[in-house]
Amino acid sequence: MTRSTIAPSTRTASDLPGLTNQADLTDQPGLTDQPGPTDQSGPTDQPGPTGLPGLPDLTAVRLSHRAILVDIARLASLLSAASAPAMPLARAGAVATYVHRYHAAVRHQHRGEDELLWPAVAAAAGQALDLSSSAAEHAALGRLQDSGDEAAARFAEDPARHAPGLAALLAEQRDRLIDHVVAEEQRLFPVILHRVSAARYAAAEAEFRRSTPSDLAAWMLPWLWRYASADERRVLPPAAVVEPLVAAYAAHEARTFGHGR
Repeated sequence: MTRSTIAPSTRTASDLPGLTNQADLTDQPGLTDQPGPTDQSGPTDQPGPTGLPGLPDLTAVRLSHRAILVDIARLASLLSAASAPAMPLARAGAVATYVHRYHAAVRHQHRGEDELLWPAVAAAAGQALDLSSSAAEHAALGRLQDSGDEAAARFAEDPARHAPGLAALLAEQRDRLIDHVVAEEQRLFPVILHRVSAARYAAAEAEFRRSTPSDLAAWMLPWLWRYASADERRVLPPAAVVEPLVAAYAAHEARTFGHGR
């Protein structure tokens, strides 16, 4: 159900998961004192996110989660602003296109988690991991994104009339995404680090990358590059591949938000 009023999130950027680089989840209670069974398939000498051998590198999924959360907050803020109904049609069209591409990126991330990443984790963790709640949340968010796409198309045609409806849907999605990502990272990341080999997790991530359609990758790569630190960019394709795509994304971002970063 869509909220009747739009309130800005009380969380700040520092409260969001993935916004601090490379958190060491091995410090969580119980993860080092009493190790459980670990997945020993394949080599385990690759450095993980803490620089320790054998730990899966969670940089890519943390980066994706950060981009998802920061961008939905930006979009919700943009559409809830008093100036949103007065947007020129050209800019409203840019906003609608950005919403559509953002939603495509989120759907792809969630599909990859459901079909590739989390099943690899479950195969290693066995009965210790129940993925049903994560998949159900992804499905519910997908329905909300479908409604958001429809609202964005209406907003592009008549901003004055449809800004409130799109703003409400984006605000609801912001709040639900924050809750979802916080819970997912708290529940799954310790399991990944404790029970999945670096090799198995890296193989699942590589398959996920290969599953990205080329047209979506042309938008997602500069989008992720925008949010990545210099060190985190090592998990993305080389600069020679990404940088030619950056100008088009940056121009679209500027038309959407009215400024750069």
